[in-house]
Amino acid sequence: MIASPRVLIKAAPPAGCAPTTNILMVVRDPGEQHRLMGYLNTAGAFSTFSTPNTHDIYKLLRLRPVQAILIDIESFPGEATRLCAQLKDSPDAGHIPVILLFSASSSRLRIQCLDAGADALLEKPFSQTHLLAQIRNLDRNRTRIKEYFTHPIPEPPDSIFSKSLDHLISDNLSNPGLNVDLLARLMNMSRPTFYRKIKSVSNASPNELINTARLKKAADLITTTDHTIAQIARMVGFHSRSNFGKAFFRVFHVSPTTFRLKHKGKAPP
Repeated sequence: MIASPRVLIKAAPPAGCAPTTNILMVVRDPGEQHRLMGYLNTAGAFSTFSTPNTHDIYKLLRLRPVQAILIDIESFPGEATRLCAQLKDSPDAGHIPVILLFSASSSRLRIQCLDAGADALLEKPFSQTHLLAQIRNLDRNRTRIKEYFTHPIPEPPDSIFSKSLDHLISDNLSNPGLNVDLLARLMNMSRPTFYRKIKSVSNASPNELINTARLKKAADLITTTDHTIAQIARMVGFHSRSNFGKAFFRVFHVSPTTFRLKHKGKAPP
């Protein structure tokens, strides 16, 4: 049984309201927690919950779906960017946008945040309008990524780069260690350059592309082969069937088993 982490929660809007966006805030200062909750909860359609401990993050992610994570760098000096990089490299959390909040403005810190894979940076003091604009912009990007999962994608302008990347991802799908660093090395690029290149041609992060490829391949195997779901999970690089099932459900909104029953013998959507 998962131990209950220390968490401050604001309930979601009542049933019948617009779909809720769950925001996880990793903030140690109570005043900052309440300020951010005030910004988000008065905007509507947000359910916010906060933890002052970084070790509680993965427990909370297993308890409910999360659409964005806010991390206060000042709360965890020397740890926040490392935590961001770990989240972005995680098969279970790499698809979730991460927003880093910071006070000290320096080019070095900004580079560290970008190297860690942060999806957005917010320098304090920021307004409610600025925070909401960042979250909504990331949500629009997530919508485009969902389209990337379920519909054919026009070939990007840089076709040589894109084809090389597609081949590398395809050739390494069964490797659970496939991540941004490995792809950057295989493409002979630094991590920041590789990350910016991916963003420029696909509107998705490297981890999102990897997860996209894993799940598209899984959908194909589920509908065209008799491999078990556990076998398919391993074939596309997931450590466990449980993690695979959760990732699959987030995209296709059904379990792998239900997907097989509905689509067996058909091309995946």
